[in-house]
Amino acid sequence: MLTYLELENFRAFSKRIRIDIRPITVLIGKNSSGKSSVLKFLQMLRQTVERSEGDFFETEGAHVHLGAWADLRNRRSGKQYFKCELGYEGMKSPLMGSVKNTGEGTAWSLNFDGGKAKLSDEGGKQALVFADMPKLTYRISANRFYRAGGSRGQFFLSARNPDEPDKKPEFEVRLGNISGSKFLRPKATASSADEVLRNIGADMTYVGPVRDWFSAIRHLAATRSEPERTIQMGSPPSDDIGHNGEYMAAHLANIVANNPKTRAFIAKHLASVLRVENLHTKDTVKGWLTRFEARNADTQATHMLADFGFGVSQCLPILVQGALMGRGEMLTVEQPESQIHP
Repeated sequence: MLTYLELENFRAFSKRIRIDIRPITVLIGKNSSGKSSVLKFLQMLRQTVERSEGDFFETEGAHVHLGAWADLRNRRSGKQYFKCELGYEGMKSPLMGSVKNTGEGTAWSLNFDGGKAKLSDEGGKQALVFADMPKLTYRISANRFYRAGGSRGQFFLSARNPDEPDKKPEFEVRLGNISGSKFLRPKATASSADEVLRNIGADMTYVGPVRDWFSAIRHLAATRSEPERTIQMGSPPSDDIGHNGEYMAAHLANIVANNPKTRAFIAKHLASVLRVENLHTKDTVKGWLTRFEARNADTQATHMLADFGFGVSQCLPILVQGALMGRGEMLTVEQPESQIHP
């Protein structure tokens, strides 16, 4: 997970600011004080690591539109360069190891670099569950000039064992020039086939898991889409309801039909926060069109979900997106409290 974030000379921030990240982090401030700048920066990193080609930072993409790189410089700052630093805690990628049948049916035991993993079959989905894996703390920093099209700058990444802070990092990358590189995709040089393979292995072991984490950062805008009266079933993006919750209904229909554990999680919070109970679907055209119905806990009346108040439509996407995410992943929400009334 992300542990801290530092930004300097970026949009609202002229001087260096630091935000320590906790399991729940709340940003509070006046309008135009920089709250959205923090979230947009994270979405910029997300769309950067999702693309293998392009600029060092992708300011224009599927997740955020920030314009030209030079426009991001704080106008009150006399400096012509941007600086950032991030702290991250994660597990070393388990590339090497042995597989052993434990004799427990479909259960397998795997050992990777002193850690262990087990194949679980919970909820009808098979997945590897890792335990006791070696942990790493990362320090990631970048400087990038606003002039010359942003082609000049430096990049640094180190990964070390948190139990051995005084020892040399397990992995380290230093780039004196970011030209030809992308954030978390540093350009590598090699003089032999063996060195190419070592570079690939090091990238997959140390940098790849960090890229995967950043690409899984989810974001919900201040105003989310309201549920439609009838939805068309389909295949929404994996574990993502969209920035405005546009894929929320399709994900929720799949959860209600196929995932009892996640359905129970959402139902619990629907009842406690929104006073909505007994959420269920009714097919209008089986397998193609469906609609949601639920009961108002106060009046005991059953309505279509689209007929509940605006607050329900704005809070429900937060519950659904949260239910789709894994431990340690990050969800950023703009104005999560705006429609939760006293």
